[in-house]
Amino acid sequence: MSFGRLMISSTGLCVPSRIRPLKRQSPGKPSSLYGLALVLLLLATTFASASNAQDELPQIDVIAKLLMLEGALGGPLQRTSEQEWVEDYLSLYKKFHRTTDADGLDGKGRPTLALALGIKISDAILAVKGRNAEGLETSLGQIEQLADKLGIAAEHLSKSQNVRQHAAEARWHDAFMYFGFLQHELIRQLSRSSETKGDAVLVLCGIWLQSGQWVTEIVLQHYSDPLSQSLKEVKMVEVLSNEVDKLPHSSKQDSVVKDLATLLSAVPAHVNAEQSGGISKKDVQWLQDHFGKLVAQTTSSGEGEIKDKANAEEQE
Repeated sequence: MSFGRLMISSTGLCVPSRIRPLKRQSPGKPSSLYGLALVLLLLATTFASASNAQDELPQIDVIAKLLMLEGALGGPLQRTSEQEWVEDYLSLYKKFHRTTDADGLDGKGRPTLALALGIKISDAILAVKGRNAEGLETSLGQIEQLADKLGIAAEHLSKSQNVRQHAAEARWHDAFMYFGFLQHELIRQLSRSSETKGDAVLVLCGIWLQSGQWVTEIVLQHYSDPLSQSLKEVKMVEVLSNEVDKLPHSSKQDSVVKDLATLLSAVPAHVNAEQSGGISKKDVQWLQDHFGKLVAQTTSSGEGEIKDKANAEEQE
């Protein structure tokens, strides 16, 4: 895959002409430093993927999508820094996070474990954006359990300790940087072998599914035609669909993979892929509902879905 194609498919962004980036504070202020750190990490990850001949998988740039949405909404909401979004991300985490029991998923096979790992990676990203130390610790613990189940050696998870340390010290910029390194290493390890490259594909699909839930939530909360165009990830969906189609026959027979393939094939019709303009609010809701259904199917253990700890405590 060429570098140019990686840039298109990795971000999966369709930035409408009426959406303009948010003017940031001066370079010396924290929000600008944070934005710079994000950009540098995204570039580093993309270059690393492009330079590695054995890793031709796209990168899912969730942070790039969130920064674009923050930029588009910054003016109307009168927000000029990342800190002003913390409460929103905390709320999104509480709504969409699900506690995943790695042991309880054993009977479902490797495809489910790989998808669940991607889902937990998305949860961790959201926890960092929400300055949520407890949520980040929960997500990291589940990431480590799932990675172990997939055969990733503990030595390749060392960056998780750096993430924990920086989060404990409220050094969120550094926590994000090290989590980016951890995410890249997890996918790199799975991509190294032809036997586990399919797992890496499914991790990426898990990231896409879970982040899709809360990105659609942001669009629904602040719906406009231009903003909805951020969901027209036609190239990304095409790449993921092609990669899922290349999975081993045994993986494609897994029920969760079958449902994933069905969803990927159905998405273009709901994002107005062949026409200009935005996506209807009804179709944005369709996307969120179907992302959520597959996430619940993946993270359920036993007879029912494992509910988020915070939600369970509230119900008690």
